[in-house]
Amino acid sequence: MAQGRPTLILCDLINPVNDRTALLVRGAGILIEAGHITRIYPSPSNGLQKEIAKKGEVLDRRGLLAMPGFFDLHFHWVQDHVCLMPKDSLLTWLKNYTWPLEKKFSNLGFAKKEASHFQEKLVSVGTLGGASYGSVHGHTVGLGLNKFLGHFVVGNVLMTMNSPSYLLQTEKEAQALTKTLAARYQNRYAITPRFAPTVHPSTMTKVGLLAKRYKTFIQTHLCETEEEVAYVLDLYRHLPGFNQIKSYAEIYGRTGILGPRTIVGHGIYLSATDLMWLLKTKTIIAHCPTSNAPIREQGLGSGRFDLAQADRKGLRWALASDVGGGPYLSMFDVIHSFVRQQRSTGRASYTRGLYRATAVGAGYLGVGKRAGQLRAGFEANIVFVPSPKRRGGEQAEDVLKRVIERKLVERESFNHLVAETWWKGEPVFSLLGAK
Repeated sequence: MAQGRPTLILCDLINPVNDRTALLVRGAGILIEAGHITRIYPSPSNGLQKEIAKKGEVLDRRGLLAMPGFFDLHFHWVQDHVCLMPKDSLLTWLKNYTWPLEKKFSNLGFAKKEASHFQEKLVSVGTLGGASYGSVHGHTVGLGLNKFLGHFVVGNVLMTMNSPSYLLQTEKEAQALTKTLAARYQNRYAITPRFAPTVHPSTMTKVGLLAKRYKTFIQTHLCETEEEVAYVLDLYRHLPGFNQIKSYAEIYGRTGILGPRTIVGHGIYLSATDLMWLLKTKTIIAHCPTSNAPIREQGLGSGRFDLAQADRKGLRWALASDVGGGPYLSMFDVIHSFVRQQRSTGRASYTRGLYRATAVGAGYLGVGKRAGQLRAGFEANIVFVPSPKRRGGEQAEDVLKRVIERKLVERESFNHLVAETWWKGEPVFSLLGAK
């Protein structure tokens, strides 16, 4: 690329504006300078192209469609190898496959190799931001933050009770490690109680205070399956001080870990009390449709997110892959599953899916004024995919539908839909060769 000089990219463009609207521009020109978009031309003239070519570079990406880099609000980078393992139930899958895999990340050499590989996968599917879970091992945080290209927050899971011995931490160990990493990474760190049954409430209370002190994020799981909810409530009603709890979210609320910088995965089986806590604290839900999908569709069979309720109540939510509960890392696969699962509600569209997989996630992570959309002044974080042929009277929704639905023969092919990924004005993944 033309280092320090302007670059004009000729392409089609689609930019999410809100849940109902996306801007479609055929034959656009994206002008990039110093890693940022300085202007978007709806139809750059030959004269303009010649003028920019004298000072920098004009790249022909006609035939490709540009959109913002994706934000995946809930994924486990240390679970890449269990995405397609048998998923008879959440708790069984964790015990038989996930936790034994995470044990291997105690080996720093193994963890380094896996982090590099996972970074390659992230850019290949166009994911340039999100919230990620590591293992219990502290170095999985630094590896993720140092390797992953984009706006990511990463946390090491806390497991101080009801966990296999090879992952179990003492409360003192978990709290000390959390304090060290929170002080080091601050707003790039996510304090990560795995979920209520594996973390003492006293530890959750103490790390919640650390989150406030160091301005970190918090992430955990909530109400993913009916079996899990019943297990959690039974367990906590036998713990001192929690005998009278009414809901799962109340545990997190009473330990102080809910709030506007807290992301809870799933939120499928929410009671009225759960909803009260989420709304009161402005907690974010990471909706993971591919992970929640039926077992026959390579999900965990958890159930369907109540989108109508989320809209009616005004819950804050964004889309996520939940790899490895979700089978594929591609957010195109996630968007497709979101639309298919919610079609009967009349509330889902590809436009809404794109918005919730880009701009909304960026906003929740505090970077929504510089990433998550293709706009002047924003970072040039761009994903290019093959652009459908132009049709008369077409709208952005129609174009997105054709981009995504033409990959339905094999879902795994969503992982290969991206032709090129740019981060801050530079290509970081390309299938195009030297052009």
